[in-house]
Amino acid sequence: MTKRPLGIIAAVLAIIWSSAALAVYQETSVTVTDKGTPVPEQTVTLTVKEKDPQRPQKPKIKRVVKHKTNHDGKIVVKYDDKENRPDIIVDIELRTSDGGTRVMRDVAIATLIAGGALDFTNVPATSETASQPRPRQPTASAAADSWERATTRHRAGSSARNWEPWR
Repeated sequence: MTKRPLGIIAAVLAIIWSSAALAVYQETSVTVTDKGTPVPEQTVTLTVKEKDPQRPQKPKIKRVVKHKTNHDGKIVVKYDDKENRPDIIVDIELRTSDGGTRVMRDVAIATLIAGGALDFTNVPATSETASQPRPRQPTASAAADSWERATTRHRAGSSARNWEPWR
C-alpha cells in the first residue's frame, strides 16, 4: 500500500526534473560600438523585461545583468531559448569611463540574439544626476531630535516594559 504513493511521487518528480532539464541556454557575442568603433572596457547593463498585456506601460523586470566589454568591445550574452519571444524586451545601458550614460530602451531580444553590433551613435547621453537621485543623508539635528525624544520619554517615568518606540 505504501509503495504506490511513493511511486507516484517519484513519477511526478521525474516529470518536473525533466522539464527543468529542457531549458536550453545559449550565448551570443555582441559588439558594442559608438560611431562605428568598438567601445573597450566599458560597463554594459542589460535589463531583460517581459511585457504584460494587462499593464503595457510597466513591463515586468525578469533580470538585470552587468557585463564589461573586452578589449575588442564585445560582450557575451547568455539567454534561454524560451526567451526568444516578441514580448521579451531589453533595455541596454552603456556606462562610459567618463561618467556618461546612454540607454537603448525596448530593444527586442531577437535583435540581441542575432548578435552583430549595438551602435550607440544616435542614442543621447543622459546625465548621472538625472538618472539616479542622490541619496538623502540624515542630518545631525534629526539624530539629536530622535535622541532627545527617547531620553525625555525615559525620564518621564515610562518603564522599559511600557516603552512605545512608535510614539
